[in-house]
Amino acid sequence: MKNKVLASLLATLLLVIGAVPALAQDSTTISVVTNWGPDDPKGPVLQSIFDDFMAANPDITIDVDVISNDDIPTKLETSYLGGAESDIVMFNLLGPSLSWVEDGLAMPVTEYVEAWGLSDSFLPVALDQWTLDGEIAAFPLEGFNWPVWYNTTIFEEAGVDIPTTTDELLVAAEAIRAAGYQPFAIGGSDWTGVRLFQMVLASGLTQDEVASLFGEGGFSENDHAKAAVETFVELRDAGVFADSVEGLEFNTMNELFFSGEAAMMHGGAWSYGEIPEEVMDSVVLGGFPMLPDSPSAAPAWWSGFGAKGIWITRNGLEKLDAIEQLITFIYQPDMVGRFVEQAGMVPPIAGVEVDADLLNPLFVQSLSLAESDAATFVPLTELYIPGQVLPSLDSISTDIYIPGTTAEDFLAEMDSIYADYQD
Repeated sequence: MKNKVLASLLATLLLVIGAVPALAQDSTTISVVTNWGPDDPKGPVLQSIFDDFMAANPDITIDVDVISNDDIPTKLETSYLGGAESDIVMFNLLGPSLSWVEDGLAMPVTEYVEAWGLSDSFLPVALDQWTLDGEIAAFPLEGFNWPVWYNTTIFEEAGVDIPTTTDELLVAAEAIRAAGYQPFAIGGSDWTGVRLFQMVLASGLTQDEVASLFGEGGFSENDHAKAAVETFVELRDAGVFADSVEGLEFNTMNELFFSGEAAMMHGGAWSYGEIPEEVMDSVVLGGFPMLPDSPSAAPAWWSGFGAKGIWITRNGLEKLDAIEQLITFIYQPDMVGRFVEQAGMVPPIAGVEVDADLLNPLFVQSLSLAESDAATFVPLTELYIPGQVLPSLDSISTDIYIPGTTAEDFLAEMDSIYADYQD
């Protein structure tokens, strides 16, 4: 009888205990600001990784704020003043971000790369590019390459070869127009045109000149810079660039090339997944034709790992345990492999195994170009332009596409930006 009573009491106790709600685990929300939304090839990939992470870590929620990439620096700087910046910021290594660590807007991640077991995963060149004043500013995420796209069908119809020099480019552009097509599509009113101009200018300079001129100014006094800008103006005035180039931007540039109306375009790896299949088979990637007396050994193109990094803010330091879990999750080879396979992203880490059959053909072609001598990498100018200078320099750099702008006036305008900064 006694045993029956004890058993009954025990059963009742278990029922009572079972009816008491389990204490909720402490939860953490990591706020992330990025421009990788649903309309960006990398956006769905990023969200899939976040979803898998939250499923594996139900006590951590990721709150994503998708805004324009151009607005991210202003948002960070403004929210920083009120102590309300996001925990993680996904942004490029250029201009404003070059001083984020120095100014306290972001925290260096040097010790975390080592402590979180990532130092052997990252490619040394990726970490080198993200090292500023001896500190790794952020976790490198997006590698990129930025070649010139050539539509071989149009070149064949025009009866000309893909140019390797600017003299050949002038001849090709005339033939392409005669065949009823636009020669070179570029956004003369936005960042695409600015970056093309800067790449072409850099291709006419030595490495030391790129660092000195883009870091401090003095373009008007440099013979190589003057010659490069004069050649660019000559190309513009000869009709190498598409009609009304001064009004074109990223989307209209893509439309011209993707529709088969333009023979050439300067487009980055981020656009490989967007080209229509009917045009893709005609595309050959290469560099921008060499300037006269260029120090470059071949047509020029850009490549690097500064296209996107994961920055940790001071608010992120308050959630460092959760952020460590997220960062180490993202940098697993199979997670990075998703970006490679689905978005054609150049990976910043080693050991990424992917199914070659799933890779975008242009992405594969770009990797082959990098290993060939058909094009040569030129220095990334944005690594040298001071953050205070970049917005103004970008703003005036579109003037080079406006008919009537002379090389002399434009060079003086560039130098005036640096003079104002130094004053």
